[in-house]
Amino acid sequence: MLKEVVPTLSRVAVLWNAANPAFTPVWRAVDATARSMGLVLLSQPVREAQDFAAAFAAIVSQRPEGFLVLVDALVAQHLRQIVEFTVRERLAAVSTLREFAALGGLMSYGTNLTATQRKAAGYVDRVLKGENPAELPFEQPTTFELVINLKAAKALGLTVPQLMLARADEVIEKPRSASIHTPAERPPTDTVEKLRSHRESTRSLRITTILRNDRTLCSDLSNQCCRPPESFAQW
Repeated sequence: MLKEVVPTLSRVAVLWNAANPAFTPVWRAVDATARSMGLVLLSQPVREAQDFAAAFAAIVSQRPEGFLVLVDALVAQHLRQIVEFTVRERLAAVSTLREFAALGGLMSYGTNLTATQRKAAGYVDRVLKGENPAELPFEQPTTFELVINLKAAKALGLTVPQLMLARADEVIEKPRSASIHTPAERPPTDTVEKLRSHRESTRSLRITTILRNDRTLCSDLSNQCCRPPESFAQW
């Protein structure tokens, strides 16, 4: 998608959290896809907050034509700072979180967090109704959204093809403020109410015991909600 907007694209810097094991297969998939398209990816891994300044400096020295930001909890905490960096350095930047484009980034393509949260709420509901967590199916995200910021494109002197605009789920033409949320920070209301209604019940105590006995499964489910889909290789 980025190559459609930047036809001269040849090198792309990629910012990602190397300490997150969920991103290792994603990095490999993205790198393999880029190679097949004749693109060179410039990996800029971060592992903690102190790493961002060095990563920004390295990207400036490399002068890539594009910039891809893979978002997880760590990166999301610095998303506004990242967007300000891309605007200041005039980078054609894309990300996996909608808020990136809303804040001023060129584009975003990734999981629809609302749909993912509703799916997670469904799991909570089934567990609270007595289903065994170990028997619940393991699901990948199925709903994705493409957001294009035309204001950012114009500032970079880029023309977004009409076909891509037609494919977009949202086209931003005016600047706006955006709140940055992660799934853990913005739970659906119905999930909160379910948890509250069961908090003092014996059933809730039984579920707590079940979850405690299935920590590995719960960890997998949690990673699944935040795990980047393989389709990010489309960038």
